[in-house]
Amino acid sequence: MISIFNSVRVGGFIFLIVALCLGAIGTALWLRSSHMWELHLVQANHAGQTLFDSLTSGASIPVKMNSSLLSQSSQDLANQGKFEQIQNIPRPALTTNLTFNADIVNRVSTGLNRFVIISPDLKYPVSALEIDETISARELSGKITALIASYCSDATMFISLDNSAWHQVQGREIWGCEASPVDRRLLAVFIILSGLFLLSGLILNASAQFSAFADRLRTSRQIGASETFRETGLSELNSIVEAMNHYRELEKKHLEERALVLSGVTHDLGTPALRLKFRAELIEDPELRAKLHKDIDQMTGILESVLTFTRAELSVEEPRQISLTSLVQSIVSDFKDFEQPVEYIPSQKLKVEGGSSLFMTRRSKTELSDTTQIVLKARPVALRRAVSNLVENAVKYGRRANVYLKADASYARIVVEDEGGASFPEELEAAMAPFKRGKNATPIKGFGLGLTIASSIALSHGGTIEFNQTSKGLAVQLSVSRSL
Repeated sequence: MISIFNSVRVGGFIFLIVALCLGAIGTALWLRSSHMWELHLVQANHAGQTLFDSLTSGASIPVKMNSSLLSQSSQDLANQGKFEQIQNIPRPALTTNLTFNADIVNRVSTGLNRFVIISPDLKYPVSALEIDETISARELSGKITALIASYCSDATMFISLDNSAWHQVQGREIWGCEASPVDRRLLAVFIILSGLFLLSGLILNASAQFSAFADRLRTSRQIGASETFRETGLSELNSIVEAMNHYRELEKKHLEERALVLSGVTHDLGTPALRLKFRAELIEDPELRAKLHKDIDQMTGILESVLTFTRAELSVEEPRQISLTSLVQSIVSDFKDFEQPVEYIPSQKLKVEGGSSLFMTRRSKTELSDTTQIVLKARPVALRRAVSNLVENAVKYGRRANVYLKADASYARIVVEDEGGASFPEELEAAMAPFKRGKNATPIKGFGLGLTIASSIALSHGGTIEFNQTSKGLAVQLSVSRSL
């Protein structure tokens, strides 16, 4: 497209002007066609009334009409109602009859006024004519002529007034197909809709580009996502993309600087901390010595936790194909080596739910054996850290941890259940904030970053962390997207 149309402001204004112009043209065509059609019917009505005058009073026949008296043989056929046998009439001969008493107009006469229309195409809906006691024969003649002109057909009309002789009337130039005005109303609708389509196309295109950028922004922290957004499309969107790329670069730079500072601080404090531990050994009071050791360990632990969290935010680890089953089993084995109450519970049959289909109302489910490995793309070190944090929390606050896997076509889920009794999932979801701990965590060692780190790692893998109450305690579910 032309560059000026890459702007919602400029392109929208131009498209709006074009749409308004097309709307005005279409409206003018519609009104013009309607006016010409109404004029055509008015002229046909006037010609019918003039014809009536010529047949009753001898006035001149309308210029575009031709009236002739039927021959005697044709008169006989007409009186018998056998109009289809009359010569020189349209074929096939579809007949429409209309008869009324002449005393509607002239109370003295008791004759009949008869109109017969012969058309090769249709029978005319004379029942739709508005006829009452106030209408005159002259007005009715005009209405009949206008009715014939309403349809595209080269019809012939036979008229007998007050039981007089039959006249054959030809009025192709009044009511024939070539006499009908060109109807441009369909063209008018097309022009108006074209303007609307142009304007709606611009709106939908802008909306689609903004929606696509929003989708890329939502997945910007996931594995495989580009570090920068590509500047294409609308100029207004490009300004947002440029600002977002600049912000992400600054954010990444700040995180790298923070990690560097924390790493340096942790390293620099290592030696003084070690010296403090040695000097604490010289203290004769065992209780005071234990308190000093605890304070030193807490100080270094906080620094290490913050550094771990910052590294998780950076996501510097390269993703690769891993077996999630083997990873989880190895984590459980590590805890069991330290005699921690952690168990890996293999599913009896791992149920994998398939994607939806146009030909099936239900999703298919496949049962896999216990030995099936769940293979996906992930950052193994980061994922190990997240699962370890969840297992460690379950052991701390729930006495033991049972770990098992679930999977479907979209996600693999690691579930860690504890036996800590009644818990509140809402409280634990709030505890995912940095340095936030639950009410029951006061006497337990920790710094309040375990769930925060696990949540950050889950987000980088296109998943989430969810908490669910079970009959024995709490189940924490970490999901990992399988489409990365």
